[in-house]
Amino acid sequence: MCVSASLLYRKLSLFLRHGHLGMGCAVNPCHRLLRQFSLYKSGVVTAADLVNYWEDVFEANEIPEPQASSEYIVSHVLGAKTFQNLSAASISTPLSSKQVEDVELLCAKRLQSFLSED
Repeated sequence: MCVSASLLYRKLSLFLRHGHLGMGCAVNPCHRLLRQFSLYKSGVVTAADLVNYWEDVFEANEIPEPQASSEYIVSHVLGAKTFQNLSAASISTPLSSKQVEDVELLCAKRLQSFLSED
């Protein structure tokens, strides 16, 4: 397992340990996250994949503005001011392991800052 997949797996474990399984919800975010995790293991991760994954994690953990938060972080790592400023090619091209790791670290910091407030 590559470093970024290992880091993501730890983040997913943190997410699951906090009990956010969506048992009372119509859609279980855990299932979606596990499906998305398989993309990380394959090594093919796009900006859109990361935005979708972290939006789900932020939403499940009640982080304010989950879509905007994940979009701004991914955009920052890719060198754009907003997600809308990225080209279609940038959004759909597989990211480097360094880019994926940078997004994961920033998103984990955002998540941790809200979880530590509880």
